[in-house]
Amino acid sequence: MTKTRKNQEDVIVTFNGKNHRLTDWMKNEKAAVDDDASLNWRKVFEEHTPKPDNSEPAPTGFVPYKKVKKKRLHKPNYGFGQLFKMFWIPFLSAVVVGLGIGFTVLLMFSDHKTNHAKAPEAPEAVATSAELKVNTLDGTPFSMTVQVLQENSYKTEAGAKEDLSQLKENEKPGAVLKENGNYKVIVGLAKDEVTRKQLANTFGGMALYGKAFSFSPKAVRTSQQVGEFLIDGKNLMMAMVPLSTEKALGKKIDDTKLSVLNEKLNHWAAIDQLNVTGSLKKDLTFFRGAVESAYSHLEGKDDPDSAQQSLLDALASYQKIVTALNP
Repeated sequence: MTKTRKNQEDVIVTFNGKNHRLTDWMKNEKAAVDDDASLNWRKVFEEHTPKPDNSEPAPTGFVPYKKVKKKRLHKPNYGFGQLFKMFWIPFLSAVVVGLGIGFTVLLMFSDHKTNHAKAPEAPEAVATSAELKVNTLDGTPFSMTVQVLQENSYKTEAGAKEDLSQLKENEKPGAVLKENGNYKVIVGLAKDEVTRKQLANTFGGMALYGKAFSFSPKAVRTSQQVGEFLIDGKNLMMAMVPLSTEKALGKKIDDTKLSVLNEKLNHWAAIDQLNVTGSLKKDLTFFRGAVESAYSHLEGKDDPDSAQQSLLDALASYQKIVTALNP
């Protein structure tokens, strides 16, 4: 189709190979529409378009459209409290459990077996200058008397020690004590004559001599601190003698008596608290160890004669120390 424009009267429309004037073409088209209403597309569209009936109500159950708001997803707020619950509480719990297990295993595999249980040491005390000053002390508090079973007596210490070594080979208790210039081989200690005689029967026919052994120094030259240590040790030793005799006789020791001894032992001054050195410190250490060993044997279930032997060692050590301190 070709269009040539000069003015509206001169516009020529070519359609299907034929030329038509625009004004004539438009008149012919309008006439055709007037003759055939179906060619008028606006009128036909309006006639065939359904119109809503506003007089009828909306069907029952009709739900008007409502815009639904989307719910926002809740995002957890990982603050300090949440982080503490999520991480630190489990971590701390694991640490506590681990420590508990480790401590239990340590206790299970620790070696608690000992032949000489050492009592807890007394709290450390600071001695004054007066207590550390060496003085000549009255010997009465250092004196002692105990019932003993004597196996033999010698003029020399060498002879007494040779006899003692034979007793030890035969697994018999014994110690060497000095009395009236002679050396006595002692094999047993008792609180009185009755228990001493009973104790003698446990030695299987040995020729023993029962008597009271006394040690009474006139004076002791040492510091008040060391003097008190020796007196406390002597009193502990003497308190254990009756119990050791009962155990040697196969009797059961009262736990209440052991508890009282343990309390006194705990308050006995430790060697490190004493202002001593050299051979005196060594002898005092041995003395304390023998007393503690005697208590350990009284508590234990070992050889009935073990407590007696430790007390014999303690007695011999005590006499040696106090004699050396005699002015």
